[in-house]
Amino acid sequence: MTRFKIPQALLRPDFAVLYPGIAPNEWRPATVMTDQVLALRIRGKHQVPLTREHVLDAAHFEFRDVGLTRAS
Repeated sequence: MTRFKIPQALLRPDFAVLYPGIAPNEWRPATVMTDQVLALRIRGKHQVPLTREHVLDAAHFEFRDVGLTRAS
C-alpha cells in the first residue's frame, strides 16, 4: 500500500471578503485554492493579497494534510 498526503487549504471566514467567489470554511486541495487565488489576482478585479513567499497567506487560510491510501 502506498500512502499519499494531499495538502488542503481552508479560507478563514474573516477574510472571505478579500477572495470573492471562494467559499469560506470549505476544505479544498491547496493546489485548487492556489489556482483560484491566482485567477482572482490575474483578473485584477479585486486586490487579492499575496505574500512574497506564498500565494496563500497563512493568516487568511488554514492548512492540513489528508492521507490517502492506495493499494500497490
